[in-house]
Amino acid sequence: MKDNSPLATLVIVLCIVLIGAVSWGPRPPGPQQLLDMQVEAWNSGNLEAFLETYASGERPTYFSGITALQGREQLLQHYRDHRSEGEPGRLGFSELQIQRMGQDWAFGTGRWHLTYTSGEVKQGLFTVLFHRFPREGWKIVHDHSSTAL
Repeated sequence: MKDNSPLATLVIVLCIVLIGAVSWGPRPPGPQQLLDMQVEAWNSGNLEAFLETYASGERPTYFSGITALQGREQLLQHYRDHRSEGEPGRLGFSELQIQRMGQDWAFGTGRWHLTYTSGEVKQGLFTVLFHRFPREGWKIVHDHSSTAL
């Protein structure tokens, strides 16, 4: 016996719509998109957006030379100090490689470069560790950057 009731049809249509909304909705940024967001935020002067790519609170760490920082607040101060020293330069990344390490971990390596209006270029290498958090999505939890001498 066939059930052609309008209620059954409505329930089926709603289920299809809800499944589609969940699976076809906007995807949170992955590791590559986080690095793209960093470039865009840095070059537009938006430090807060730049730091949104890092995990919240005290989780992220940053190492460079003899500097070791812990937490987003220390990162913010570090980058504010850099920008207050003069022109911040235009950020770019090259030679990017991102490797997944399971479902919720990835690491990325590459070369960063800051190009100044004077033509000077500062550059170095970096390694970043990404973690996918249940609520925040992908975030950088560790950043180790070096500077070419």
